[in-house]
Amino acid sequence: MRVKKGALLMAMVALLAVLLGETALADRAPDPRFAPPKNYDNPGRGTPQNLVKGDFDEDGVVDLVMAVADSANDVSLFEGKRDGTFVQPPKQFDVARYAAYAVKSDFNGDGHLDLAVSDIGKSQTAPGAVVVLLGKGDGTFEKARSFPSGGKQPTGLAVSDVDGDGDKDLAVANSVSGDPNSAAGNVTVLLNNGEGAFEAGQSVEPPTPPSSRVGPVFLAAGDLDGDGDPDILATAFVATQAGETGNVLVLENGEGRYARGQSVAVGADPQQIVVGLFDGDRRPDFATAGGESNNVSVGLGNGDATFGKTRGFPSGGVGPTSLLARDLNKDGKKDLATTNIGEGPGGGGNVGVLTSRGDGTFKKSKTFRAGNGPAGLTAGRFYRDGRPDLAVANAFSNKLSVLKNTTPR
Repeated sequence: MRVKKGALLMAMVALLAVLLGETALADRAPDPRFAPPKNYDNPGRGTPQNLVKGDFDEDGVVDLVMAVADSANDVSLFEGKRDGTFVQPPKQFDVARYAAYAVKSDFNGDGHLDLAVSDIGKSQTAPGAVVVLLGKGDGTFEKARSFPSGGKQPTGLAVSDVDGDGDKDLAVANSVSGDPNSAAGNVTVLLNNGEGAFEAGQSVEPPTPPSSRVGPVFLAAGDLDGDGDPDILATAFVATQAGETGNVLVLENGEGRYARGQSVAVGADPQQIVVGLFDGDRRPDFATAGGESNNVSVGLGNGDATFGKTRGFPSGGVGPTSLLARDLNKDGKKDLATTNIGEGPGGGGNVGVLTSRGDGTFKKSKTFRAGNGPAGLTAGRFYRDGRPDLAVANAFSNKLSVLKNTTPR
């Protein structure tokens, strides 16, 4: 059937009008808003590090797990209730000597959520470990099992099926490799045997310039080049006599083995890193919090595991640490939220929210109060109204804060 040119032109104009209208509506979407925090005590001594959400007791309600350093009880489980609040006191578990970071997955394939916790150990010079807690599905765990991390001072963890065998493996960021002849840390892969037990696989050290020390800190996994294999991004500090800078190291997965790729310059003291689609081109991008530069560095991906020059956006506070990418105002774009820990126990800190423009740039950070020393951060629909709320682990007050999303619909 022949279509008249005039009709075709009118259809194209109508389609363009619809697309422009949708863009205009998205641009008019309100910036995310959050209510003052509701705080929950974490009994005892400790310094909360990060948060993990999941239904660990399988009652259909999201729970929160807090990794707590310098504590007799390293893992606290705050069980969620259907009204958006959490049970007090939390269940507490003594699993590590010095917990740094926690992640979740089903590591043994039994359908229950498990945990893995990076453990720095009894001292900064001790061999690091990753502690695995296999969940029972009722909010409790089997006896913890510890596995060598492949280095010292392990912090960040990432979960992915590295070797393609269907089991969830782990990658560990060790700030120190353990090799006395090396000035670098490493990223070590821990391969899962399918039953939740792990053995060290490949270790990759970042490039280390002369007279410097380079240590990986946090990790994010994602398919950066579209080949179906999970690649890794590692934030790393670079310490030299002139001062400290930061890099993001790209590790490309080729049939279960990682090769060092691009090193991307980012803000000083890079902390948590996330992978997301920030500019609408369907090619994975990244964002990372700069703990010393007080900004969030965004690198836009080329689709081949390389990235353009990063751009920094002020975090809205001092010492950004945790970071998440989530559509917080329901406009279809991934916003960023970061915890700014503050200048010390009396510094307060805040949560900075950077609203996405959808083109890889972000609006000026809007800040919201949490507890004292916001450190860990996650998002979830805790109040079950369709809007993602924020949960914060506060390092200086040893409390959990939950900020309800009040963005107008």
